[in-house]
Amino acid sequence: MSSYTLKCKCGAFEATFSGEPRLVFNCHCHSCVASVKAIESKEGFDGISIKSDETAGAAVAVWKSNNTAIMKADASKIDFVKVGEAGKYTRAYCTECKTCIFNAFQPNWSAPNRHAITKTEGGNAFVSKDKVLNVMCKHAFDKEAVPEPKHSTVPFGMLFKFVPLIAGLGCDGSNAKEKALIPEDMSKVEVKFLIFDAYTKVDFSFPSINNQTSNGNKMVYWLYRSLFASALLLLTLLTRAQGFVLSQAHRNNGLHRPPTAKHIARSTALKSTLLPSCLPTWAYYSLGHILGGCTGTPIVVRATKTWYNRIPLPSWTPPNFVFAPVWTLLYGLMGVSVSRIMAAGVSSSNALNLWKIHYVLNLLWAPLFFGFQYLRVGLVINFALVSTLLVIMKLFYAIDPVSAYLQLPYFLWLIYATKLNQAICKLNPMINGMNEARLQADLCFYGEGYNDAMLEYDIAKLQAAAAKYAGL
Repeated sequence: MSSYTLKCKCGAFEATFSGEPRLVFNCHCHSCVASVKAIESKEGFDGISIKSDETAGAAVAVWKSNNTAIMKADASKIDFVKVGEAGKYTRAYCTECKTCIFNAFQPNWSAPNRHAITKTEGGNAFVSKDKVLNVMCKHAFDKEAVPEPKHSTVPFGMLFKFVPLIAGLGCDGSNAKEKALIPEDMSKVEVKFLIFDAYTKVDFSFPSINNQTSNGNKMVYWLYRSLFASALLLLTLLTRAQGFVLSQAHRNNGLHRPPTAKHIARSTALKSTLLPSCLPTWAYYSLGHILGGCTGTPIVVRATKTWYNRIPLPSWTPPNFVFAPVWTLLYGLMGVSVSRIMAAGVSSSNALNLWKIHYVLNLLWAPLFFGFQYLRVGLVINFALVSTLLVIMKLFYAIDPVSAYLQLPYFLWLIYATKLNQAICKLNPMINGMNEARLQADLCFYGEGYNDAMLEYDIAKLQAAAAKYAGL
């Protein structure tokens, strides 16, 4: 029967394996690659690399616990890394030479560093009798660079051999006795969330950004949903009170006719029954516009506390505390302006129809720019807001000059916001489908302690994009 020996470079660890391995492969999943990078980038690395090739896959061979014997293991010279706080698989390495000893060490099976294995007799390097397959290649950073043979995930034949090991069929579980290779406290194992630091120059020194409890998040979520619902209800009452929906008799080929005495009486009656008389009508319109604008507040607040201040910004960017009072004032003025147009009895005019479209675009900007980091889409929306507001002000002026003047502060702020948006786009160019804003936002999101299953798969696209963004 064949016999093989595993040794780290400094000789602090030694194990033997009897018989041929159950499986031999190179794994390119992000969990393996992250661990390889974490271990081999440590200061003083002088060990035997586990990398399968330049694509950084982990070169392993798999033996059952029945065929594994640990000959020499000093617990004081063995340490571990894992991927994610909830990571279940640890990678053991020698703290002296930094050789990754085991890519996985489970009670029923183990996956040692294939490059550190030699034949017990003669000391020749381990050579697989079968062709070594590269697996999980869909997660590789450079799929084309992975040599053949390769498989996007794991072939059925390999699963057929591997699943019984996981289930413990035919295994004695003796690996569980090797306490030096099993961490006593998983919570103290070094954690690697991402491997951006190995591929990019991204600042990865920030702490978790979302420490609120789930109950706190739910309270914020329902608070803003309530605000949005309140805004919709208030605006609905206002439009009904002003006779917003005119009968077909009040339309002539799409052109608005002056309201009749019957329509004015109906609007007045609706106004008296639907709206309390303690506040003037313009106050309700202002409140409605302000509440509508508040729906984007959670997105803006989260962005300014995370990625927004981490990206290149022009020197004339206003401080974050300016946004709330400025937009509250502007939304209030918008409401007053619209209330004056409604009071003029032209509730179905082209001016108000265009204003509805404009207001919806205004509310969409924050989720797209701050929520999804669509910087350039935000710029397009800003140009659309400026151009439509010019038309709206002209139409408003023809009906009520004061209502047009009330939109002037908003127009000036839009000009400034558009220039700011344009400057941010120039400072954060798109590179291979990724910009600094998107990268920083995703780093913050995934840096909050995502569970291990999500780290392995959901983050794959983000990591690949980050590698491309860095030009690697």
